[in-house]
Amino acid sequence: DGIMEENVKDKLVDEVNKYSNDFETIALYSAYSREELEKNTLLIEEKEKARQDGWQEGIQEGINQRNTEIATNLLKHGVDISIIEEATGLTKEQIEKLK
Repeated sequence: DGIMEENVKDKLVDEVNKYSNDFETIALYSAYSREELEKNTLLIEEKEKARQDGWQEGIQEGINQRNTEIATNLLKHGVDISIIEEATGLTKEQIEKLK
């Protein structure tokens, strides 16, 4: 009270009543709101999936790098390639490239 002139307040109340009783406007707004909610939900889910995928890729990359380092060290100590394959999960070709 006192913030808005009475005639402006009455006009605002009339507009609100007009649109809140117009079922087509309500349906359009509801559909728009639902569509926006669905889009935002999908975006959030996709961002989370991308973050998880990136995290998992990073872990796998670290594991691969560590296996390569282990294979290199085992080669330096003359360990048989078949044992290095078994210990690291690297292929014979991958190990041969480390020589």
